[in-house]
Amino acid sequence: MVNSPSIDDDSTLRTSSILVLAARVVVTAYYWLQCVVLLLFYHEMLNHIPWIHHVIKVCWVVIGTTFLAVILATFLECRPINHYWTTSLEGPHQCRRAYVQILLQCVSNLVIDGLLLLIATPILKAQAKVFPRNLQLGFLYILGTFSIILIALKIHFIFKDGSVQHARSFWASVQVVVCTFVANAPSIYGAVKNVKRRRSSVMSLARIRTNESNYFEMPGPPPKPPVLKIPKWADDTRSKSASPRIGEP
Repeated sequence: MVNSPSIDDDSTLRTSSILVLAARVVVTAYYWLQCVVLLLFYHEMLNHIPWIHHVIKVCWVVIGTTFLAVILATFLECRPINHYWTTSLEGPHQCRRAYVQILLQCVSNLVIDGLLLLIATPILKAQAKVFPRNLQLGFLYILGTFSIILIALKIHFIFKDGSVQHARSFWASVQVVVCTFVANAPSIYGAVKNVKRRRSSVMSLARIRTNESNYFEMPGPPPKPPVLKIPKWADDTRSKSASPRIGEP
């Protein structure tokens, strides 16, 4: 028995819709894990500051609640869930565009990124007077701000394009790249500093060893010429020969 084209189309639509839902869950989990990585980094460095300690606690609560909210919105925006892969007489169901899910995800990202930038302000203030270092830390801060701007652009263009899947996939890919770089930037910055510090210590140690080897290989002072000891009888003979004879002028 050969399947009809409508049955094949329904099966393909259902499979693709399930894969899209799974991809949205994976992307959401990836975004939130990158935020957790940054928050753990700031927790190790700044948790001793009282107000930062409270902000970190608030950020943990926000991360947990927003993650659950976005996951629930992913699956519950279409009720019943089979509306994701079925069509009505008017066409695909409006809930398949997932406006609520994308808006909730982006707003949650904005709130979390704002809290992370607030937590990072003591680092920027502490290094503000060190010229080479404040440029590097300022660049990291600009990356966090750029991530917020990117989320705002994502909301604008996705709603402008009608929340079509190719637009959502494009902006999700861009945000994944930016989030990955921002989350790993502190680790990359620390690794580069360690490499520079190790290289400078190796060069200084090699310079010290070179100076020590040159010091021990330096030739000593030139040897003194030997002192000739003249016998006493030779001195007496010389003095007698040098003295004038009697009767000589």
